Amino acid sequence: MPFERGRPKSGGRKAGSLNQLTVRLRQASLAAGETPLEYMLRLMRDSSQPAEVRGDMAKAAAPYIHPRKQAVDESRSGRITVIVDRSGHAVDVPPALEDHSREEE
Repeated sequence: MPFERGRPKSGGRKAGSLNQLTVRLRQASLAAGETPLEYMLRLMRDSSQPAEVRGDMAKAAAPYIHPRKQAVDESRSGRITVIVDRSGHAVDVPPALEDHSREEE
């Protein structure tokens, strides 16, 4: 039967389900006892490996361990209160303690 507009989809693969190749690759990886990430980390930590190999493994593994920093939305207008103590370190200021006395109404 041909597709008709307005008729709900029926059959097919469910969203998010894995294809047969992905399932087999995951099973093989688990059977081997070491995931690709574990392999990269092992080589990275192995001091007998050349520095170039260790560096390449660190670069390859980094996205799986350390998330990228997100862009900061600077379109937000407003003041930021920063208090510096005597040692020169910035002190966190809870929003309730910020000075809002000069805000426009």
